[in-house]
Amino acid sequence: MRIFRPLVIIFVAIFSLLSFSSCGDGDDPVVPKERTLFMFFPWTGDLTSYFKRNIEDMEQAIQSHGLKDQRVIVYFADSPTSAELFEIAWQNETAVRRPLKTYETLNTKSPEAIAALLSDIKTIAPARQYSMTIGCHGFGWVESKNSSYVAAQRARRPQGEYHITRYFGGSTPQYQIDIDTFRQAIETAGMHFNYILFDDCYMASIEVAYELRNTTDVIIASTCEMMGPGLPYKTVGPHLLGTPDYKAACDEFFKFYSSYTVPCGTLSVINCLEVGNMAQLMKDLNSQTTDLSAQELLSVQKFDGFYPVIFFDMESYVKTRCRNNTALYNAFARQLQSTVIYEVHTPQYYSASSGYEDLNTSSGVSISDPSVNNIAAGKKETSWWKATH
Repeated sequence: MRIFRPLVIIFVAIFSLLSFSSCGDGDDPVVPKERTLFMFFPWTGDLTSYFKRNIEDMEQAIQSHGLKDQRVIVYFADSPTSAELFEIAWQNETAVRRPLKTYETLNTKSPEAIAALLSDIKTIAPARQYSMTIGCHGFGWVESKNSSYVAAQRARRPQGEYHITRYFGGSTPQYQIDIDTFRQAIETAGMHFNYILFDDCYMASIEVAYELRNTTDVIIASTCEMMGPGLPYKTVGPHLLGTPDYKAACDEFFKFYSSYTVPCGTLSVINCLEVGNMAQLMKDLNSQTTDLSAQELLSVQKFDGFYPVIFFDMESYVKTRCRNNTALYNAFARQLQSTVIYEVHTPQYYSASSGYEDLNTSSGVSISDPSVNNIAAGKKETSWWKATH
């Protein structure tokens, strides 16, 4: 049995500090490093064993390549009521774990609570540059209040077939947070990331990228469901440390999933510095072209197994909509090249709702503008929709 991972739900638990464990004498000043990588693994239940493997794989990556002027801090929840913060340090040519703090879960959707956790990272591991990986469940931009819908859709999966993905699974609403709340928390903490890697389902969404455009330079994520193991950090990890090599990281991901038991995976790198320009172009497109008919929408590449579809391939959608406006489509294609830095995808993706689906095209970013699913009604409240309509 395999699992998928989805997030925004960023299926994220928010935690308040209850106790502190020192990993040194506590009196020495903390000298800022060049970089700090924060790996966040909140409580999800069904993915816990995969998270443990992710952490072990990152330790192996550090053991093989060492750490230069960088720190790697890990938050790992091993139950709904306990979590630990530790550092994967480089000591005597060996990767070792150094305990930092212990936490108890605080069931809240408060951006201030998330900001407090991020502020802990800034205090413990100050750096000139920060990056973050998030391992949990995900549902793109869709509001957490709709999480029960995902569980119902999973029940539609093909008879006799079930592979675990980082999908919905054991998370419950009190451990989920909407993407706008996450954005507020980062801003409250006064942080900015070089990259945020969502090791979850459906997070390579233009709506997500636009919401986070001022909090991170780059988003690394999947347009579809992410299989349970998530990223193979043993081979991907070295490319996330130091100066990140996004192309190499994606290529290692593709190599792993091309030969995996369920040979399905998509991963893309979105340049958040360009999504504002993309929004302006899409505003022009929405004013100059007409909505697609139900029949035309059937030809647009989908990224999920929901019915009706929630996540569509953005390029496929725009190309279909610009069927009578070549100049506008060409302008979009040029902007897309600047917005999606790199992407990889297998010939098929896997959905826990519908099984294996063909990927005839993949631009590396999804859009929900044309969705007629009732769950997608909240799209009109997103920052992306307001900026483009």
